[in-house]
Amino acid sequence: MNKTTIKIIGGIIVLMLIAIIIKKLKPTNNSKNQETKIVELDKGIEHRKKFAGAYTTEIKGKKSSNESVEMYALNENGGAKWLWIKNNGKNGAIKDDEKIGTWNATENSITIKIKGNTEMIEELFILKDNVLVNDILPNRYLKKVE
Repeated sequence: MNKTTIKIIGGIIVLMLIAIIIKKLKPTNNSKNQETKIVELDKGIEHRKKFAGAYTTEIKGKKSSNESVEMYALNENGGAKWLWIKNNGKNGAIKDDEKIGTWNATENSITIKIKGNTEMIEELFILKDNVLVNDILPNRYLKKVE
């Protein structure tokens, strides 16, 4: 091989390495989706601070049960837990079931996404007259635990 051929091969190798590096640095659709989710969570932080806390789910017109209660725990960081709490019969309670997920908020609504037994469950609650009412089931609402 002469010097010219060696220079050409060396140049091709350098170009290939540059192309590989550029491809690795270029974000994939998956990483773009992750970045979008992070930005969406960041946008809701001001509103999550307003709505963060523990809530029981209530049904309008139905008296709350002393036997069991469905709850959401919503953290400012966007983490969410769904809990089914039962009365243990001794003036206490036990956690019967728990699922994890995420949540986000706007000025007048919250969206909770919980990983159910078979699929993601998403609920939208809209603030109406200072009450977070389920968008699909208007008799279902959240009551903040003080």
